[in-house]
Amino acid sequence: SNFENGDEGWTSRGDAVSDPIHIAAGANTSGYIYVDDKADGVTWYFVAPSQYHGNFEAAYGQRLQYDLRIEPDIDNFDNADIILGSSDTGGAAAETISLHNIATPSATWSTVSAPLDTSVPWRKGTKASGSLANEEEIRSVLRYLSAVEIRGEFYRSAKGDRGFLDNILFEVNCD
Repeated sequence: SNFENGDEGWTSRGDAVSDPIHIAAGANTSGYIYVDDKADGVTWYFVAPSQYHGNFEAAYGQRLQYDLRIEPDIDNFDNADIILGSSDTGGAAAETISLHNIATPSATWSTVSAPLDTSVPWRKGTKASGSLANEEEIRSVLRYLSAVEIRGEFYRSAKGDRGFLDNILFEVNCD
């Protein structure tokens, strides 16, 4: 997603004021989306559309990359930065894995590059205290991918914050 022609079906969940707002120019490319925080105390996430659902097992060993920035540029509290979920298709139970502390956004655009393998601590569930996911568990989630969520809130305050997202890319091994 590079948001050249709109929000491309991205939504939000958590205490976002609304679904993402599309801005046609001014980012790393010719468009981006942003969300404002209601400041209700719930972390909000950008939620990927259905084009990010399906069999992405070929992405194992590659990366999920995106550009992110925030306003204001302070107070990065701990929470899952990326959440990937799978459906129970193919006889496998539905699973969720999450990656914490991979994003350190600021008021300027920065690229987040998350390895889709065991070289980083993907956790079962959405808590940082969850047990480590092994290769088969990561592959299973990617094989039956049904949810991709990217954290947009990094500031806890009664005033709220704004998160910006652009240039989402799942690298896929085409061997």
